[in-house]
Amino acid sequence: MFLYEVLIVIAVVALDVGSKYWIVDALNVQNHIQYGADITAIKKVITFSYAENTGATFGVFSGSTSALTAFTIVGLTLLVVYLYFNKKESKVFRTLLIFILAGGLGNLYDRLVFGYVRDFINFDFVNFATFNVADSFLTVSTILFAIYAIFMMPRNFKKKEAERELADKTVPIAYPYDMLSCKELVTEAPSEEIPAYDIVISKSNTEETADEKNEEV
Repeated sequence: MFLYEVLIVIAVVALDVGSKYWIVDALNVQNHIQYGADITAIKKVITFSYAENTGATFGVFSGSTSALTAFTIVGLTLLVVYLYFNKKESKVFRTLLIFILAGGLGNLYDRLVFGYVRDFINFDFVNFATFNVADSFLTVSTILFAIYAIFMMPRNFKKKEAERELADKTVPIAYPYDMLSCKELVTEAPSEEIPAYDIVISKSNTEETADEKNEEV
C-alpha cells in the first residue's frame, strides 16, 4: 500500500471511532441506554440517536457478531494482501477499495472491543436503519466500485489490449546476434554473380591444381 492510502485509512477510522465516542458522551449513554435527548443535525433530514447493532451494516444479520467478526477479519486481510501486491491498478479503483477497507476496520474495532457496533445517524424523511460513519464509507464506496467495475473496467481493459497490440506491431524484428563474440550472425549477402561457396570451392580447386603440378615437376 502507498503512504497516502495508509493515511486515508487512518483518517477514516479515526473519524468513525471518534464520532462514536463523541455521540456516546453527547447523548449521555450509560449501560447501553441513552439518557440524553436526540441531537438534530439537519432539521427534518438527519437526527443523531444512539443504537447498538449486533449485525452487519444497517442491522442486517442481527445477532451474528462472532460470525461477522471472523468474516470481516478474513475479508479485510485478503483485501490488504490484494492492495499490497497489485499496485498497478488505477487510483480510482484502489481508492474505492481503501474506503471499503477503512469502513470495515471502523466497524471491526467496535465488534472486537464492545461486541456490537455503535450506530447513531438517522434519516428523518425516510424509514431507514440507523447507521454510522463507517457504514457510509462502506455503502457508498461499494456502490461506486460496482459502477466502476461494470462500466469503466471493461473500457480500461480494451484500451490496454489495444495499446499492447500496437506495441507488438511496432517492435522491431530480432536481428541474429552472437552475445558471446559480440558479432552479428548475419552479414551482407555476397554478390549474386559469384556465390560465396563458389569462391571457396574455386580457391580449393586452385590450390589442388597447383599441388598436382608441383608433384609432376
